[in-house]
Amino acid sequence: MADADILGPALAEAHLLDGYPLMEEHANAEWLFGGDVEKAWIAELGGNPVGHVSVVQPFDAPGLSGAVGAGYTRTLGLSRLFVAPAGRGRGTASALIACVEQYAAGVGAPLALEVIEHNAAAIALYERRGWSRINTYEASWFGENGPHPIAHLYLAPTRSTP
Repeated sequence: MADADILGPALAEAHLLDGYPLMEEHANAEWLFGGDVEKAWIAELGGNPVGHVSVVQPFDAPGLSGAVGAGYTRTLGLSRLFVAPAGRGRGTASALIACVEQYAAGVGAPLALEVIEHNAAAIALYERRGWSRINTYEASWFGENGPHPIAHLYLAPTRSTP
């Protein structure tokens, strides 16, 4: 849990800089390590955690089943990706995404993610890595009383295991 002690405050700092996570009350270690996590990775710099990503399962979003097709029994979701300011500009986010892509390829499952429209840097990174936008919609993650951000659904390119 030492990583959580460091990543929680780093996530709070990322929230102030990037608006991620969207809700300030989620900018903590409990949110970061909660949910339907199947596997998670932490990036370190000089022995200190500077980034995090997880795979969640089950994962579903509007338009996902039509894009994935009927041949799969499950789809994985890339979730909770963030890099603390100390780890930025070093390829940390891309390395974390590569871990998730390799994991999904290894288990033979499609990989998708949702990203909020205002997160232009993340969108640019996903698109540089070959991810395809398959839907845009008003997200209902926070229930009827909102907020209801515009979200984009992306599907990872098919990658083979090394």
